Parts: sequence; C-alpha cells; structure tokens
Amino acid sequence: MRCSRPGVPGIAQGRMSLSFRRYGMYVPSWLSVVWHRGSTFTSSEASGIRNVVEDVPDAEPFGARSGDLCLLSWGGTFGSVRGAAEELVAQGKKVGHVHLRWLNPLPKNLGEVLKRFGKVLVPEVNDGQLALYLRSRYPGLDPLQYNRIDGKPLKISALVAKASEIL
Repeated sequence: MRCSRPGVPGIAQGRMSLSFRRYGMYVPSWLSVVWHRGSTFTSSEASGIRNVVEDVPDAEPFGARSGDLCLLSWGGTFGSVRGAAEELVAQGKKVGHVHLRWLNPLPKNLGEVLKRFGKVLVPEVNDGQLALYLRSRYPGLDPLQYNRIDGKPLKISALVAKASEIL
C-alpha cells in the first residue's frame, strides 16, 4: 500500500508525525499503531515534543493579567468562555481568560500565568481531562472544574453564573 499527502485519489492517506524525521517516510495511520511501539520511537517523539515547545507561543491572558479568577479554555469552548470573560470584565471583576491552542506541549509560561490568579476555572465539554492533566503538570494547582458531558455547548450565562458563584 502506498501512502501520499491527503487528497490524492486511490492512495491511502498517511500521517506525518515527528517520526518522519527519523524514518524518512509517511506512516499509514493503521500501521503506525503497530509499528510505533518501542522505546526508540517513544524517546524520539518525546525529544521532538521538547524541541517544539520553543515554537509554541506564550500564554497571554485576555482581560486581567492577574486577579481573582482565570478561565482556562481549549478547543471548541473558546467562544463561550471568551464571551463569559468579556461579560465579567465589563462588570468590573478581575477575571482573565487563557485559551490553549496546544495541549502537548503546553505553553512554557502557562504555570507562571496561572499562579497569578487566585483560582482557575476550567470549563470543558467532557469529564475534565484538562483539569486532571493540569494537576499532574503543575503540583499545587487545583483547578476548579465546570464539566458538561451531555454533548451540548457551554452557555455564556451559565459560565458567568458559575464564575460569579466562585468569586
């Protein structure tokens, strides 16, 4: 089976990963699960991620640079969380909003930014995986969770109410 870039008809889609540099070829998704099990790949992938962190932009809070509450979002929660942050800032509350575009690696200054706030709220449309990940990455940080697992989007009004309850 031949692999190619996406969009070439009749040829299987391949995935380009950090392993491309080591092996010099595209690896089909179905094969990568079997082929990439080994300490060589794992260590090369980890070192590649460590090198990429320099290219990930620093986390920049919207609203307050430090204060009482930081709303931390990622993925599709951006719009509702930013809307809630704008409303809370307009009410005069010291609230910041940081949106993560990369989860691995996280921005290198994220821990420093989060420590500037009294509390961190992580609204997620899942069981709270990001909050759990942050606890493991930043000991001493205990983000508050607002999880919605019914498949519906977060509402700005609900986030404003939750943030006001915390404040």
